Order: sequence, then structure tokens, then C-alpha cells
Amino acid sequence: MAIGAEDFEFCTFFLGLNQKELACLEELLQSFPHYDTHKINIVDQSQAVRAELESGSVKFYYEWRNYAIEPERDLDYTECEQLFSQYAHVVNRIVEPKKLFHGQAIDKVMNHYSHSPFVVIMDSDIVFTSDRYLPDMMRLCNRYSYDELAAIGMFYQKTPFRLTLSPEVDNSFYQFFLTAQYRHIPLKYVMMTAAKHLLKRSVKAKRVNSLSRFPRLHPALLLINRQIFIDYEMTFRNLYLDVLDIRERYETKHRIFGDNGSSFLYQCSLAGKRIISIDLEEYVSHRSRVAVSYKKAKGGWSWFSAPSGEDPLQ
Repeated sequence: MAIGAEDFEFCTFFLGLNQKELACLEELLQSFPHYDTHKINIVDQSQAVRAELESGSVKFYYEWRNYAIEPERDLDYTECEQLFSQYAHVVNRIVEPKKLFHGQAIDKVMNHYSHSPFVVIMDSDIVFTSDRYLPDMMRLCNRYSYDELAAIGMFYQKTPFRLTLSPEVDNSFYQFFLTAQYRHIPLKYVMMTAAKHLLKRSVKAKRVNSLSRFPRLHPALLLINRQIFIDYEMTFRNLYLDVLDIRERYETKHRIFGDNGSSFLYQCSLAGKRIISIDLEEYVSHRSRVAVSYKKAKGGWSWFSAPSGEDPLQ
């Protein structure tokens, strides 16, 4: 069957902690180019988040192993209601009664809230810069049969997989090359940076502990085949791996993290399906994560960035 515009749904998420998040959501709504055929489904958790914060809970969890203590909270609920009212004609507001982690919210969309063959998951802090996204996705989806194509998105790896790389080269060198392709850094600067790091090889680097990331499909703008997701019982979860590396009598500890896009990528591989890779920057701009409240909290913990990985309040 031919895939048409009616075979797609668009969905984003609103946690509801602060004004910056609300402002980002408004920019997304203003920039969305496909209102002539589609509404945006918004999973709104603001009331569930408000209830949890007012319950006196000490830890506010963003993800399974990431929490803040008394996070910044400055959302104006009146302005929030006004925004939803202003866009009511082009938005389906789904009031989620329970606060969910991001992966859990995507799972609920895929298994319960969505009904179309293809579901487009969007971060609330993207801005559309092109009106070609839907036409291009229709064209790409029609290249394969519906039961073959699992997803369309961008492959991305923010931090290198350190265990497979030479310890004689500084980790920042590998990370620079990973991020250079996404930031369109001029070739001249890339070559200068490479030369500088190669000169350092004369001094053997000490083996050190490291933080790495699994590759992923970027969840900022990710098209998913709903039926494949359901049939193969897929789920969006974070990946947490502790590794003790023993070489030449040296022992180093390594933490490897994968977000929801990492676990989804591996599940698509297990299912033996196809993925189409695209460049998100052809369609959207993506700002830094809007949930900045943990930076202004009274404390907090993240498994990935904490010195030992252990929860100090466990």
C-alpha cells in the first residue's frame, strides 16, 4: 500500500517544571509546518509533576538513575493553560495522570495513545526550519514495505566508546572528531586539532577511568513504525553498563551509558529490520535540553556523571 500523509502522527512531551520549557514548547508550536494535515499530540505531565513536588518527595527523578533535590520550579500554570488554549485547534492535549520518565512516556504513546502506522517522536525543544519533513518522510517510507522499515532518524554518538580506542591518545581528541561532523567545524581547524593531539603521542598516556556512550538514534526527531514496535515488544529504556578493564596488570573502571535512542537502535537490530539515516539539521534546529532545573537544584545525582557512579543518598 502507498504511504500517505494520513499515515503519520506527531507527538511531543511536556514535563512542566519551568518557564523555559514552556517557551520552547511555544516555539515548536509556532514553527510546526504541517498544520494543514496534522495536529500535534502533546503528552502533558505538568499536573502529575506538580502533585509529586507538592507531596514533599526529597528526590525528583528525571530518569532511572538521575535525580535532583528540590529542582528549580517556576512554571506559571496560568500561562501554561493559556498556551494550550491558544493552540487548542491544532493540538491534542493528552493529560498524563502519572509522572513518567521520557522512555516510559514514549512507550505509552506507542502502545496506547497513537493509532497511525508511523509515529514521529519530537523533543519539545526543537524548532522546524523546513516544511519538507513530511513530504520527504512519505517518499522514504514508500521505498520499503511497511513490515521492513522500523525507523527513520539520525545516528549520533556524543562521547566515544573509550574501551575500543588507544589509551595513548587523549579522550578529547576522539570526542572532537565525533562532534565535529554535527557542528560543521571547518576542515582547517579539524586538521590543526589532529596535528596537536598527534604531537602528544610522544608521551604515553596513563590508563584512566572513563565515561562512554553507546551510539543511538537521536530521539529529537524520530519516526517509528508503530506495528513493528508493538509486534517485537520494544521499549525505550536507558542502558547502564559498568566495566572493569584489566590489561597489563592495570585496572580501570568504565561506565557506558545509552539513552532511549540507544536501546531502540539495538532492538531494531535484534528484529532484523531496516533503518533510514537522515540529517536532522535539514529539518529542525535542536537546542540544549530544556530540563535545566537540576543545575539550579540544591543537590542531585546522575549515574553517568557522578565521580563513583554511586548514589550518595542510597
